[in-house]
Amino acid sequence: MRRPVSLLTMLFALSCAAQVVAAQPACPARPSKANVARQLASTWWRFGISFFEAKDYAKAIHAWKCANSLVPNALALYNIARAADRAGKARLSIRYYRRFLEARPHTPKRPEVEARIRLLKKATRRPPPRVIPRVAPRRRVRAVALDPPKGPAPAARASRAKRVVGWVMIGAGLALSAASGALGGLAIKEVGAVEDAPPGTPWSPDVVEHDKRFRLYRAGAWVCAGLAVATAATGVVLLILGRRSKAERATVTPVILTGGAGVSASLRF
Repeated sequence: MRRPVSLLTMLFALSCAAQVVAAQPACPARPSKANVARQLASTWWRFGISFFEAKDYAKAIHAWKCANSLVPNALALYNIARAADRAGKARLSIRYYRRFLEARPHTPKRPEVEARIRLLKKATRRPPPRVIPRVAPRRRVRAVALDPPKGPAPAARASRAKRVVGWVMIGAGLALSAASGALGGLAIKEVGAVEDAPPGTPWSPDVVEHDKRFRLYRAGAWVCAGLAVATAATGVVLLILGRRSKAERATVTPVILTGGAGVSASLRF
């Protein structure tokens, strides 16, 4: 049979309720009588439920802490952890979840609580500090023109060599043309000496000699003419292949200016 609640106990509970609604007072000291302590703990327990349902999690945590200080209860630890979790206090929630598992190591809620602890741990991990690179002070730099590399580039040297050889070949072709003309003139002179002889003149040794020289000069003239054409054509081809490219005609020079950079371009025709 339950013992009736004394009037003093009821008045004390009502005063505690009024204090809890107004603010968060300090938890009462544990009475010497066990039944009074249980009644006070039950009162604080109901306060915690009311505040939790009203989403006032800070007051719910305080009420359940007071109930647990009056009469230790593992469920009070679990409720405190839940309220702290809802309030966004991850570290406090983890601490009370662990205390609940220590008090009830074989509770069926253990897998659920352990999973929640792992999630809260991930949430409390701080990201690595962001390293902000230090920017060196800006220095004033005088305008300096960067000299282009000395000497022509390999491609420019090859083009120049082709042009030089091309002009040499054209000159050699002209010289061979002159030689062909000279030999042709000599051939005409020798054939004239043969053809200008009176009719009926026998083929004397002199006439035969003129005819041989004619044939020799004529062959040399044709050979020199052929070589002149081939040499000149080769020279023209080399000149075409060694033409100055647009890259060689244009010169681009980078320039460093105060507060920036630029380029200087020049064209050569």
